[in-house]
Amino acid sequence: MAVRKSTPATLQEAIHRLVLCGDLKITELADRLGWSQSSLYRAANPCDDANFPVTRLIPAMLAQNDFGPLHHIASRCGFALYKIPKRVGRMKPDELARLQKAQAEAVAALTKFFDGELDAGAARKAIDEAIGMLARGRRAVDHGTKQEELGL
Repeated sequence: MAVRKSTPATLQEAIHRLVLCGDLKITELADRLGWSQSSLYRAANPCDDANFPVTRLIPAMLAQNDFGPLHHIASRCGFALYKIPKRVGRMKPDELARLQKAQAEAVAALTKFFDGELDAGAARKAIDEAIGMLARGRRAVDHGTKQEELGL
């Protein structure tokens, strides 16, 4: 998943970045979405009144591997997004140890950030690492994996 340094100011700006600044050129993206290049340009233009169709937003984000519009929507509603890993099942003791270490490093990074010893990007990276690992445990819990199966 693409990680952004900041949330775009508007949804239109996030969509504009998605369409014009992604890995796929606009011609390739238009082909994947089954849309004309000119229609895609127009819908992505933040200065135009045309709206980007919601039905094409998810396929566009997946094609570009850019989830800026989704992050923008979540941020405006008071949420943060983290990708949930596909892997479910038993977490081995070494994975649990890495999770515990990642959590401790995230807390240390926060302390250093508030003391002015660490920049926001590095603090964000440490926090995201810990939350990503917790998301794996969350997925196992959501799928009904028992505590014994998690290796706790």
